[in-house]
Amino acid sequence: MRPRRHETPSSRWDRGGLGWRRGTTTELHNLLQTANVPAPYVLTSHSFGGLYARMFAALYSEEVVGMVLVDSSHPDQWAYAPADFRSRAQPSAPTGLDGRPLVVVSASDHGDQGLPPLTVAQFERDWLRLQAELATLSNNSQHLVVEGSRHGTLQTTFAGVTSDAIRRVLDAARTHRPLAARADIPKER
Repeated sequence: MRPRRHETPSSRWDRGGLGWRRGTTTELHNLLQTANVPAPYVLTSHSFGGLYARMFAALYSEEVVGMVLVDSSHPDQWAYAPADFRSRAQPSAPTGLDGRPLVVVSASDHGDQGLPPLTVAQFERDWLRLQAELATLSNNSQHLVVEGSRHGTLQTTFAGVTSDAIRRVLDAARTHRPLAARADIPKER
């Protein structure tokens, strides 16, 4: 499917710094206002950005009509990490998107994340459980596990899956209908 670039304006933003920064969601909102990018918004975020997207949706709920979380951080994930990876705590993120469309896209292989080899299998089980939990933030959601993907390949090698998720959330938000299932998506959970 070809991208519909001229039908829906989009903006890309990379936050500054690493880890959690206070004021980031307000900074993003101010940038959108300054750039005259009007709501409503469908937020798409990867990794740690998922926490910011959820915070943005909580602070500006009337402006957010849908969300795509791409192998997104979960506020409880560090509780399941090996001890030497628990050095920093993550903030809690607000819950609930009501019936707004949400697609959670998850990688199936995190062996490239620097985890001790003996912990990878347990990490994968815990990660997929946390990803499935993210999908419960809305009663209009889907959780897609992309077999063979890694944390960083969902926006490169598997970019079509992520793009399709964004299109389906946009369509659901525009039509006020439930998310459409897609037969061409790899392994849906």
